Amino acid sequence: MLDETSLRDLPNPVQKHFRRLEHFIVRTIADHLSSIGHSDLHRMQELQRMGFNLNHIEQEIANTLNITQQEVHAALLTASRAEYSGVRQFQHLYAQSPVPFGKNISLQALIQSISATTNGTFSNISNTQAIFLINQNGIASPLAFMYQEAIDFAIMQASLGQETFQNVVLQQTRALADGGIRRIGFNSGHTFRIDSAVRQNVLWGLGDLNRRQTDLIIEQTGADGVEITWHDGYRPTHDWGGLQFTLKDYANNIRPQMEEPNCYHRAFAIVLGISTPSYDDDDLEALRLKNEKEIEFDGETFTLYTAEQRQRKYESAIRQAQDRVNGYHAANLDNERLQQEILLNRLIQDYNRFSEGVGLKIHLNRLEV
Repeated sequence: MLDETSLRDLPNPVQKHFRRLEHFIVRTIADHLSSIGHSDLHRMQELQRMGFNLNHIEQEIANTLNITQQEVHAALLTASRAEYSGVRQFQHLYAQSPVPFGKNISLQALIQSISATTNGTFSNISNTQAIFLINQNGIASPLAFMYQEAIDFAIMQASLGQETFQNVVLQQTRALADGGIRRIGFNSGHTFRIDSAVRQNVLWGLGDLNRRQTDLIIEQTGADGVEITWHDGYRPTHDWGGLQFTLKDYANNIRPQMEEPNCYHRAFAIVLGISTPSYDDDDLEALRLKNEKEIEFDGETFTLYTAEQRQRKYESAIRQAQDRVNGYHAANLDNERLQQEILLNRLIQDYNRFSEGVGLKIHLNRLEV
């Protein structure tokens, strides 16, 4: 069974590719906007007439999808194999012994199905007609429309003078960098950064695989209960980690909560009254006290859960600063880029200091692009 850290890290390679795709698109647009200021009137009119060619962005999206399809399948396979190894370890307890992982045809078909569904979602997310950008007024518009609007506005401002034009490029580049490449939720109408949407889809695929794999193992082995894994930093309402449940209690009370976003608990099949719990009552009490313990840092009080939430905010701020550095560099906004690099270094220092101060692991792999 994979631990919480391993589960959190499984989507990172896929998310990193989409972060790079975001940076590519922002760089492409920022560079194009910047070039307007160095063009004569004839060239500006030509840019306006030609509009925006999506071919190179569509090719980059296709490349990203090709790479990530293999990595999604690898992540699902890794998780499934790790969880199945625990089943094989206790095969003597079941009414029917599970077959070896590679020979479990139903399980292999399940992995393929969830992999195909997850990758299909990526294709929908990455469709250029479904990609939205945020303009300087905070309005989300389709990629091609927003870009053409930005070009038209920049050309109009360039005719008013270089200082006005530089201001426009700064505002539009900052809006692009802060907003990222986004998609609109079909049900909510809210926009989500594409890298966050991709991460959530991988995590959902991993969770769905665990739940359906556990159902399959119960069916194949005759198991009559489940045990839920423990992990630190759980949300207060998910205080049932490490406990065993009947199939009825699991289906009615626990499984629906495990389907909530960002739940890292996992279920595995057991035989009630025979399978020894992973944790006894004393173990669980000690783990709960550790998670409820108050941590003091810089005059603030945290639990392990709230400390991890603050750490996530630092990581988001660092990624935003990286996005601005990327955009300002492409737009030749050297002063703004240098200021943002200073802020970025300060944020990383604060992140390291906070993480060490509250006893959390520093996750440099979450900050890389």
